[in-house]
Amino acid sequence: MKTFETDTKVGPGGVLTLEQLPFTDGQPVHVRVEVKSDDATASQPRVLGLHQGSVWMSDDFDQPLPDSFWLKDEPSDEASA
Repeated sequence: MKTFETDTKVGPGGVLTLEQLPFTDGQPVHVRVEVKSDDATASQPRVLGLHQGSVWMSDDFDQPLPDSFWLKDEPSDEASA
């Protein structure tokens, strides 16, 4: 089996364009697409719980923000409610 490798970029709409391939028209080929990564850490497996406890969320996270937050007014009694 003859193999050929080339690099290309994904174009608009997810289209790959391969030019000047050393195969004849109509010749059946097997195609495999791999994503290239320049970041060496991208190939390392993720470690579950590596930074556990380093981030916390306030108990009132889901509460609406006071109008003073959006309107840039002086803090009112709403902020402490």
